Amino acid sequence: MIFAAFLASEAIIQSSEDDQEVLLLTLDAEKAFDKLEHEILFNKVYHYGIDGDMWILLRNMYREMSIRIKWDDLVSDKISVNQGIQQGAKLSTSLYKCYNNAILDSVTESGLGCHMGTIGIATPTCADDILVLANSECELQGIMDIKTPYRKVKNERHRDTK
Repeated sequence: MIFAAFLASEAIIQSSEDDQEVLLLTLDAEKAFDKLEHEILFNKVYHYGIDGDMWILLRNMYREMSIRIKWDDLVSDKISVNQGIQQGAKLSTSLYKCYNNAILDSVTESGLGCHMGTIGIATPTCADDILVLANSECELQGIMDIKTPYRKVKNERHRDTK
């Protein structure tokens, strides 16, 4: 999130120089890692160019996945897991980004949100946490219309004075 904080600081400085306000919105996709559908994920991974043995290896890691629950000395039967990725695993953040990147690309293509020069910085992201940076409520709403899967919202308004 240091990267997101840097971009937020730069957006505030740039907007202050341009006498504009900056709206910051933090988004957290509820149960993002739990709700990810395997078939969609591996379709997207394939379209990003991961194929052959690497694609098969990734797919096999999640195919017919199951868990057991242990409580004291008791262990449950296997429970089938058909969606979600393992939080904390080394590849989980990268796999989630592959899954979620279409939303971020849509925001970039829309041209909405803050910019550093000609570079769009509207949605710096760390896994399922997204910081939205916009210069108006209209832009912010436009970005939110693209990002409907995100529900937990904390809204802050910043305006530096000279």
